[in-house]
Amino acid sequence: MKPKPLKIPKGLDFDRISRAIMGKEALGFVFENSERKETVADGKHNHVTFTFHPDGLAPPLCKVVAASDPAPEGHVNEWEGSMLVQGGPRIAILYRESTGS
Repeated sequence: MKPKPLKIPKGLDFDRISRAIMGKEALGFVFENSERKETVADGKHNHVTFTFHPDGLAPPLCKVVAASDPAPEGHVNEWEGSMLVQGGPRIAILYRESTGS
């Protein structure tokens, strides 16, 4: 059984998208993927899927930024794809804080 997906509204900015993902991860899930979707019930949104953290812990913090922006210092690229950001499609990168391992 997979964790329930998170439906992130199309109007959020990168910071709020990052916070929404970290909120779900605080419950012991790990970001897996995001796809742009449109449904009658939810309209246009980012359909974000998660897996269970193997140890039931929250992973290192993440930050979602525009692909055109530089990588945040001390972070590694974990995922890249298209997301709805502030109402429009953008190429986004999810960076994860480096654990130094």
